[in-house]
Amino acid sequence: MQSWLRLTLITTTVGGGFAGFAATFSSLFDSPGEGILASTLRVTFLALYGYIVVSGLIFVQNPQRLGPLSIAFGLQVPSFSSPYLVYKLAAGPAVVAGFGSPTQPGKFFTIDWQLLLAGSWQFAILQRDRWQFCINLAALAFFASVWISRQRLKASTMHTSTPS
Repeated sequence: MQSWLRLTLITTTVGGGFAGFAATFSSLFDSPGEGILASTLRVTFLALYGYIVVSGLIFVQNPQRLGPLSIAFGLQVPSFSSPYLVYKLAAGPAVVAGFGSPTQPGKFFTIDWQLLLAGSWQFAILQRDRWQFCINLAALAFFASVWISRQRLKASTMHTSTPS
């Protein structure tokens, strides 16, 4: 793996994960009197951001351990909203593209774009959101890079471990 890609992956996971963790942690104390469900959701996303940070630190220690990194980026690729469930998770850079039900009458679907540079998350149940499915293109690119690196690593270890 090239060093610029390795450093980008580390910055995204450790830096972006920490930014998301810090923002979510501070929000625990910003909203006193919220219900147990809201606090549980915040703690759940704290754990997810903690996992993202730890996956980056594992990668720092051993660049061949790409499994946790794959999961960390995989969790960030999809985001969706519906009247029943809303889910979004981003740590670090996010370029989100999606399509869904229109906000204006007469359209069949809309395409939306967002650019985020810090950690953000959203989770809701039974809210009156519109139908929308989005893909975090930055997380997808990182996920694909990690997956290709894993395949190359597997191929090289199989090639070197095979007796000639």
